[in-house]
Amino acid sequence: MLIAHITDCHVVEKGQLCYGQVATNRQLRDAINHITSMVPKPNVVLVTGDLTDHGSIAEYEEVRSLLSRLEQPTYLIPGNHDHRERFLQAFKGSDYLPKPGSPFAHYAVDDHPLRLIGLDTLVHGERHGALCAQRLQWLDATLSEKPDQPTVLFMHHPPCRTWMHNMDKQGLLEGMNAFHHILKQHDQIAWVACGHVHRSVQMFCSGKPVFATPSTCHQ
Repeated sequence: MLIAHITDCHVVEKGQLCYGQVATNRQLRDAINHITSMVPKPNVVLVTGDLTDHGSIAEYEEVRSLLSRLEQPTYLIPGNHDHRERFLQAFKGSDYLPKPGSPFAHYAVDDHPLRLIGLDTLVHGERHGALCAQRLQWLDATLSEKPDQPTVLFMHHPPCRTWMHNMDKQGLLEGMNAFHHILKQHDQIAWVACGHVHRSVQMFCSGKPVFATPSTCHQ
């Protein structure tokens, strides 16, 4: 199974530049063009948060338009630049996301050789992320449903220290130790994908490999 992973798109309204200088919409389009040209083609695409820069309705409309060119099943989770309810509203036609009005935007997908579990680490109005007791309980219960199914977790905030001081100050500040305990308890977890740091970082958390992917926005 081949997985394409993109993250931190920071899409802005059509015709605008992110931070007044970065052509994030065009750069996401370039990444999508690359994915569509790959041989062999990826089976699925994961997008791990910060789809938009401000979480506006217009930005989500632009994200939907850009991502519509992908042929593969594409699975999205929000990041700290996103707005959870607008995100759920924008993609409410998807068959994998919870309904608008749900407290969190996490889910499991059982349609592929690898089970895919998307985790919502968003804390509204904050840069840092969290896995509160409710989210951790959901994750543990969901993993316990299929202990023998190889599984990939994907989330926005890295689940361990990156040793980049400024990024760790806005990392996963709640629930990290409890998340590590869950990783130890579930041997079926193959690896964890994340974003947020806008650069390539490889780590190990509780014996599980963790891969942060460079941003399509800026490095």
